[in-house]
Amino acid sequence: MSETSGVDQPAKTSDEDLPDTREVIATVMTIIGIFMLVAMIIIFIYIMYILNRKDRIRPKSQTLNEICMEIESLNRPIIAELKSYTSPPLPVHLTMKAVFILLGEEKQLVHEWNDVVTLFKSTGSNSLISRIKGFEEADKEVVQEVRRLIAGSSYEEVYNAGRTVSILFRWSLQYVSDNF
Repeated sequence: MSETSGVDQPAKTSDEDLPDTREVIATVMTIIGIFMLVAMIIIFIYIMYILNRKDRIRPKSQTLNEICMEIESLNRPIIAELKSYTSPPLPVHLTMKAVFILLGEEKQLVHEWNDVVTLFKSTGSNSLISRIKGFEEADKEVVQEVRRLIAGSSYEEVYNAGRTVSILFRWSLQYVSDNF
């Protein structure tokens, strides 16, 4: 039989034609690195998905609920302290304006402290505590207005001006932070 019988014979190679061991290792390492990078990206995307799922209980809601429970437990002291002011410190007035605006009051109706005191006197489902317990959400414009109102205040400043009112400040600050 002749050598050209139609069957291809593998070409004979010399050692020069084979890739260097270092080149093979470098290529394998590059491929492994790419797979690891892709795997890390997939894991990152999955973690972000889990963290942003709508059906999970978010810590911010727990924090807001905890503050609401604290407000409920201080019902009488909060109202008594606030009613006692004839002219409250500015952080107290700004906090109460923010709270009532979040609860749906018009900005003009809480401009003067006497108007705020009138709102404290509401009872039943219109009481401050009942309204906070039943509060669900505010419009974006309201949230932005409240954010502007309390932007210049710090918790320490409000706490020093009125300890129990600082809980209401935390509630409004937490809500605005969660929804801005």
